Amino acid sequence: MRPEFSPEQRAAVQELVGLAPRLSRWSRARRPRVALAEVRQALALPEPRHLALVGPRRWLAGGAVLRWLCRGLGRDSEQPGDFDLFFPSLAELHDSALAMLADGFSFRCYRSRQLICQLCGRPGQFVEEGSVLTPYLPLFRVRCQDCGEFGGVDAASLPRERLLRLSQELVAGVGVMALELSSQAGDLFHLSAVTLRPGPAEVIARFDFSVAQFALDGEHLCCGPYAWTDLLLGRFRWCTVLNPRHSHGRIRKYVRLGFRPYLLTRLRFAYRRLRGFR
Repeated sequence: MRPEFSPEQRAAVQELVGLAPRLSRWSRARRPRVALAEVRQALALPEPRHLALVGPRRWLAGGAVLRWLCRGLGRDSEQPGDFDLFFPSLAELHDSALAMLADGFSFRCYRSRQLICQLCGRPGQFVEEGSVLTPYLPLFRVRCQDCGEFGGVDAASLPRERLLRLSQELVAGVGVMALELSSQAGDLFHLSAVTLRPGPAEVIARFDFSVAQFALDGEHLCCGPYAWTDLLLGRFRWCTVLNPRHSHGRIRKYVRLGFRPYLLTRLRFAYRRLRGFR
């Protein structure tokens, strides 16, 4: 199921990003940032979904960009998807969330390692009645001694003026990872609260696997040094080891999509498993 590119498309991309005509696993793109219009022309691609949400201070990165480059990786282009947005600061995350809520997006939850009140950020108690316990990204209803009960089935009723403003202390203290919003069409948006970096290149440098290291800033496509190489070869490598347990599931995901890990990636992961993922 991995993407297939015509010889003409491969040649056009390699010239565009500065890859040698004869690819090897060590080939590196010499242009880490190219015009979006040129990428679309080289691969005959439509405009990325939700491009209007992206700009100089709000970037789309990761799997959604990879799916666009690969024409969905077998998914229906109209099927609801998930999109990861990144920011330079928590203040810009909050301002973007308010703008999206004003444009018709709905609040889902704050994803955090500890269960928190979605209104004030303090620790809360799980309430089964009213929670939406789906296997994929459940929505919990939370009881708070100050705010009462909120979340789950009534999460989308949150008015924009009551949106919790995140702080570094809150993110570090309870492990807030992202704010989730949903579009009117059912697309899911993760506004990252942990990967705050000055630009999209710094964001994707923190991503674990090469083929995920793509980002859009509205007018340009940014890539990691081996992102295009491995996309064209149908391979992937482990670039940054942040959370090996999380990466385990992502390795299987990319294999299901038709990408093959390099031997060194397999060995590095096997070594981490032997050491108990330390």
